[in-house]
Amino acid sequence: MDVVACRSEDVLVRRDPQVLAEISVQNVALIEEATLELAPGLNAITGETGAGKTLLATSLQMLLGGRARAEAVRSGAERATIEGTFFLPDGIAEKMLSESLGDLAEEIEADDGLVLRRTLTREGRSRCFVGGVSVPVKALSSLGERLVSYHGQRDQARLVEPAAQMGILDDFLDEDALRAKDELAGLWARVEGDRRELADLRSNSEARVREVEFLRYQVAELEEAGHGGEAEVAELTRERDRLRNVTDLISAASAASSALSGEEGGAADAVARAGAELERAARYDEELSGLEGRIAGLSAELEDVAYELATYLNDLEADPNRLEVVEERLQVLRALERKYGPDVGGYLEEARARLSRLENFEEETAGWRVASRGARPSWRGSGRCSPPGGRGPRRSSPARSRRTSGT
Repeated sequence: MDVVACRSEDVLVRRDPQVLAEISVQNVALIEEATLELAPGLNAITGETGAGKTLLATSLQMLLGGRARAEAVRSGAERATIEGTFFLPDGIAEKMLSESLGDLAEEIEADDGLVLRRTLTREGRSRCFVGGVSVPVKALSSLGERLVSYHGQRDQARLVEPAAQMGILDDFLDEDALRAKDELAGLWARVEGDRRELADLRSNSEARVREVEFLRYQVAELEEAGHGGEAEVAELTRERDRLRNVTDLISAASAASSALSGEEGGAADAVARAGAELERAARYDEELSGLEGRIAGLSAELEDVAYELATYLNDLEADPNRLEVVEERLQVLRALERKYGPDVGGYLEEARARLSRLENFEEETAGWRVASRGARPSWRGSGRCSPPGGRGPRRSSPARSRRTSGT
């Protein structure tokens, strides 16, 4: 099998074309290993029957997302591998990858060439990679349709695909028409979404009635419970822990209070005595004045702590009834969270909105019908460009213009 390369200047090619530079095939049918490097311009692959021309074409189709069967793996091999390198014009790679791969395109770099690879095991399991990133075979197929166009003896395969036909028509649009096309696409998507929802609501009136009753029950339950959110749960949890351990809390607070200002003298009394001694001594040595001031601050702080502890002890008392109320409230809140999710307030708002729409079904559907009939894109009647998908003025020839106008 021979590869004949033609000079690029001998072939009519568009400026900066997308190019398949190399394809490598391993363990595909009769091919154990082969690498084909393609030159710029026209490359003709020739050879006798059985030389492998069809296998190369089949391998390229598999690489571009075509159907892959386990029988294609070479006998005795564990897997078949096909890899190809493409060079794309500046500004084309990002758009092509985004349209084909969606969010996965952000992980792929094609500055030094776009490498496609596909493996196929003897069990028929296939894996696809674009720029080293694993992608679904459907995404690879979508990218392959944009990279390579197949020509047969009697037809051009892509011309029978509606998407390709629309792409050809879109090439005739100028900037104004492209903006109008995008506007129309967004409008159509919104209208179709409303129509689908309207049809869904109309399809089963009994189900709608049941949903209304169910939502009313849920909204009533949530409004009656009055879930206060995370703040209420946190506050009740602290109160429950305090009531459960009130005996230990009283014991610890009483011991701390006695240590500060007990009948036999505590830390506050000791610090106060130390302050008095330093105050007396500072009259003879000013260097002690700073220490005396610090001791005075400590004494005041200890007195505040002792006062707050006494207040805490006065307010702290065992209350079994209150503990029961708090625990029951927490059980109610936890049950609501298990039933409606952690964001109970958010669920309530959604349920109210859905209930309002269902209860005002006739009014909403009337509004949808009016909106659908009244929706018109800005290109209608503007006279500036053709409808999206049609032929714009950019490539119109004088002859075509005369035929269109009837002159």
